[in-house]
Amino acid sequence: MKISENTDDRLILDDVPWVRGIVIILVTIFAVGMSFREINSGRETGYFVLFAVLAMGLISFTFFVERYQILFLRPEGIVLKRKRSVFRFRETSQDLDQVSHAKVVETRDSDGGTMYHPVLVLRDGAKPMRPVSYTH
Repeated sequence: MKISENTDDRLILDDVPWVRGIVIILVTIFAVGMSFREINSGRETGYFVLFAVLAMGLISFTFFVERYQILFLRPEGIVLKRKRSVFRFRETSQDLDQVSHAKVVETRDSDGGTMYHPVLVLRDGAKPMRPVSYTH
């Protein structure tokens, strides 16, 4: 997540998966081109492949490309967590008074790689800022 706005009254953390979205689009365009090649060569299976590729591209883009935003709003006294995908928008709020601090938790995945999870620490426990991990 990167800081997109930092003022005395507002802090906005943003995560926009540009690379993931572009890769899904490019792979889908390539596969559509290959299915058109099949159709032009007279193979009837090209239509099935075209339909399957477009469906998988749309499903992949819908589920894997989501924008996360966390807004710390001092005048309103709240923390907003926003998640936006192609078809839906979700927003949850938390009182800013309940926030103790934020930290990054380091864990290991099954392959032994290091993963980093941003965590918002509340007075009554910790909550993940977002459900996706950073792997380095």
